[in-house]
Amino acid sequence: METKNQKIENLLDVLGVRGKEREVYTLCFLSGPLPAIRISKELRINRAAVYQMINSLIEKGLLKK
Repeated sequence: METKNQKIENLLDVLGVRGKEREVYTLCFLSGPLPAIRISKELRINRAAVYQMINSLIEKGLLKK
């Protein structure tokens, strides 16, 4: 039997959300709206890359502006 976490992981796979982009989504999902600088610091990801991942997640309909 699949757990909730496994179901979420499978759904994110189907949506093409992997790697660091998945980390950004998960942080936003669990913490609510965050500024890019905070995401960058918490995940130790370049801020420009965070903006690209946020835009990708918005295009996929997983985040809102």
